[in-house]
Amino acid sequence: MLHFIMDHSGTVILLTLGVIVLYLVIKLAAQAEQTSAKRSELMERVKRLQKKLDGDPADKQP
Repeated sequence: MLHFIMDHSGTVILLTLGVIVLYLVIKLAAQAEQTSAKRSELMERVKRLQKKLDGDPADKQP
C-alpha cells in the first residue's frame, strides 16, 4: 500500500482533493436546500401576516 502511494503520489493527492471537493459541494447543496425551504416558509408567514394587517375578510374570525 505504501509503495503504491509512493509511486502514484500525484494521483493519490488528486483523488483525495476530488473527494474533499465532492464532500464540500454536497454539503453546500444540502445547506442551500435548507435555506430555500426556510425562505419559502418565512415568505408564507409574511404573506399571512400581511393579510391580517390589511384586514382581509377571509382571515377574520366570525
